Amino acid sequence: MIKLENGKTEEATTRIDGLLEKHPHYPTVQYAKGCLCAQQGDPAASIPFFEDAVRINPYFLEAWANLSLAASQVLKLSRAAEAAREVIELDQPGSPISAQAKSLLTDLNRFAREGGVSLKNFLEASVVFDEAFDLMDQGDFEGARKGF
Repeated sequence: MIKLENGKTEEATTRIDGLLEKHPHYPTVQYAKGCLCAQQGDPAASIPFFEDAVRINPYFLEAWANLSLAASQVLKLSRAAEAAREVIELDQPGSPISAQAKSLLTDLNRFAREGGVSLKNFLEASVVFDEAFDLMDQGDFEGARKGF
């Protein structure tokens, strides 16, 4: 991570990819790869690595926080909210990480209310939208049309 923090992304990529190949079941390695993807401006690519990190270690607070942030950046709002809730459950009240998670949930709740729906219904609708959008990306335009 020090290489990444110092801007040596090529060297960091080589080292993290090597670690990922040797130790794919280490949550910190998955987390490091997610951070690398995020730092390189690709939050969508970071999500599977953060997902693996929290699957391996469900108490990995920083991975949950980064998963929430990355998911919100690519508008996977339901997953962002789920991860934010995990952060709040795992973290100490009033910490900066917990405050960021609460802020995300507050913003989502406000956005849903402005649309005249509950947060629960808004997030459920966002999942349906995401699934339809993914079908469109895969070229299944009829399936996407039905989903939308």
